[in-house]
Amino acid sequence: MRRVCSLFLPRLPTDRQRKSLGSKLPPDRPLVLVGREGNRRQVLAVDAVAAGFGLRVGMSASTAQAMIPGLELRDSDPEGEQLALEQ
Repeated sequence: MRRVCSLFLPRLPTDRQRKSLGSKLPPDRPLVLVGREGNRRQVLAVDAVAAGFGLRVGMSASTAQAMIPGLELRDSDPEGEQLALEQ
């Protein structure tokens, strides 16, 4: 019998970044990860705090910054996320 396991980890990218930042980023400060889509910088991942403020994946980084002063923007790390999943 074949077994299949499906995981849905929507916060893995931001959880990894938050963990690497440690105490440098307060838990109540929203965090988003951004990347380039052509010439446009867009949000690729949001943490729970940012989602609570209405930020979502796919919106432009400049719109996200305008919505939340003090927003923590970090570059996305797809290779690091893949490595974390493999481990």
